[in-house]
Amino acid sequence: MSDLNVHLFKSLRMYCQASAIVVFALACLVLYGWTVQIAPLMSVFPGRVTTKANTAVALASAAMSPWLLLPTKSRRLRLLVGRLLAPL
Repeated sequence: MSDLNVHLFKSLRMYCQASAIVVFALACLVLYGWTVQIAPLMSVFPGRVTTKANTAVALASAAMSPWLLLPTKSRRLRLLVGRLLAPL
């Protein structure tokens, strides 16, 4: 693999990880808002319609799935969990 391809692959991997972390953090923030009944945390955009708790759980599982499916050394369990979370 050329250096350009290696750099591109690393960049795409970092983008996937960062976007999964951001979406997972947002879902956790919404779930925390629902738990302690803080209205501004219940919506993605404050002042708009609130995000429901089951939607936040779906966002969290949708964020975890691609992160778990990234290639690593210990792959078997991560692959299984990632595939189980994908359809949620």
